Amino acid sequence: MTAMLPSSQLYTQDYRYLPDLCKLQNDADRCVGYPITKDIVDRNTIYDMLKKDTQLQKTVQIIDRSGLLKYFRQSGDLPGTDVNGITLFACVDEKIPQSFIDNISLFRSNTFLNSYTLKGVANIPYLVENGTTVYRTRSGDNPILCTVNQSNYTVGGDSRRDTEVIINGVGRVVKEINCSNGTIIVLDNIAAPAYVNGTY
Repeated sequence: MTAMLPSSQLYTQDYRYLPDLCKLQNDADRCVGYPITKDIVDRNTIYDMLKKDTQLQKTVQIIDRSGLLKYFRQSGDLPGTDVNGITLFACVDEKIPQSFIDNISLFRSNTFLNSYTLKGVANIPYLVENGTTVYRTRSGDNPILCTVNQSNYTVGGDSRRDTEVIINGVGRVVKEINCSNGTIIVLDNIAAPAYVNGTY
């Protein structure tokens, strides 16, 4: 006769039997008999807000493959720095080639994200106020060129101003998404460095 250990899936940490383990709602419920304080989960981080936007799912896939998930899900200030969050420039799905997503590696996804991430929060008013500027990215190797074009015109005696923000010469800023740990700047197109268009 062979002795077998009981299935660890059916026992708590204090070895109490739980026959209906599949009915438990979350991990905290597994620790029956222990005082549990459930952590407050921040669902408004950059990563979580990307997941909620149906036009930004390819960026979610890139983050999932990059090894940077924790970075984009951390709450608040960056640990060990005086930086008040991060800014991610994300492109709508239709402008990111599917071939890039299909063949993306850890290195390529990491390089891509680091080239479109700033340390610190840079919302649209901040970008406009600074005018045409080169920003240092998280990688430091691939700076972001932000071009601000403004034109004044008059309609029915009212003076108006159009402002257009272009990133790296091709990506027009469409909107911003405020997050608990920074900002997502959504672009309608993305620059085509070699690691994006497949010639890397």
